[in-house]
Amino acid sequence: MKTEIEQIEAGKQLLEGMIQELYHSCTKIVEAFWEELIAMEKSRPGWENKSCIKLRCVLTGNSIRAEWIGVTWKGKNKDGKFFDVTKFIPKPPGKYRYALTKLFKYSHEWEKPLIEGTEAKLELIRQQASHLTRSNTALRYALDIARKRAELMD
Repeated sequence: MKTEIEQIEAGKQLLEGMIQELYHSCTKIVEAFWEELIAMEKSRPGWENKSCIKLRCVLTGNSIRAEWIGVTWKGKNKDGKFFDVTKFIPKPPGKYRYALTKLFKYSHEWEKPLIEGTEAKLELIRQQASHLTRSNTALRYALDIARKRAELMD
């Protein structure tokens, strides 16, 4: 029979594995977004039809972030080319979903359905990731307490 500490450690490993799987799902959503966006851009010639919104998924420790980034084009640099300025689009605090109005400021009309569908999927990823991360934190604290209890029992 496993000790209390071993059981908690097994639970943490299970949660961390679930977070990794969720991150993998998130990256698939982001990759699908990019594939569809690039295909859509190819059918629309001209630089003015290029997308001005970016999407990425980042895993830091056991924390998953799916972030939207807006792009604006500024005047010419010393080589005579325009340069881009990127800005992280803020997600409302305490929410799992970006405000579509903020995302749509950086998008063309033809991109909006793709952005809306992608964001709906990412909202669920963020929500589940939040619960898993909090559960993992709770198990970490429980493990600390179990170890202290074990020391006192020796």
